Amino acid sequence: MTSIVTTEVATLGDLLLRACAAHPERRALVLPHASVTYGELREGAFKVARALFGLGVKRGEHVALLLPNSVEFAEALFGIALAGCVAVPLNARLR
Repeated sequence: MTSIVTTEVATLGDLLLRACAAHPERRALVLPHASVTYGELREGAFKVARALFGLGVKRGEHVALLLPNSVEFAEALFGIALAGCVAVPLNARLR
């Protein structure tokens, strides 16, 4: 084998921050009725992280998500990661 494969460990929150630093005005998410840039997504995620800390959620705790596919879901997912918590997406249709 002549090629060497290496990987870099990064959290989900880190990936958002890096993408925002490199391309803050680039579209991060495009949905049929909404879109958001990396900068806007980062700000929404920061709001979620601050809200979690304000509610007393500690790093490492599990946080449930029950949202449809939306900008708010992405903000919550990244916000939970930035807070150092574990996102637990729930599916209301699953029995």
